[in-house]
Amino acid sequence: MKLDKLLDPMKLDKLENEAAIILCQLEMYFPPTFFNIMVHLIVHLVREIKCCGPIYLRWMYSAK
Repeated sequence: MKLDKLLDPMKLDKLENEAAIILCQLEMYFPPTFFNIMVHLIVHLVREIKCCGPIYLRWMYSAK
C-alpha cells in the first residue's frame, strides 16, 4: 500500500468539520477524563496545515 502525502486544499474544510463532529460523537461514549489536551489538538491540526503547510515539513524549534 502506497501512502499519498499530497493534501487537497478543497477537502481541508470538510476534514476540519468532520474532526469536530467525530470528537462530539466520542463525548457520548467516553468519560470527560479521556479528553485531555492531546485529543483537543485534533481540532486545531487542520488550521495549522492551512497556515503553515504539512506538519512533517516544519520543525518545532526555530533556527537561530
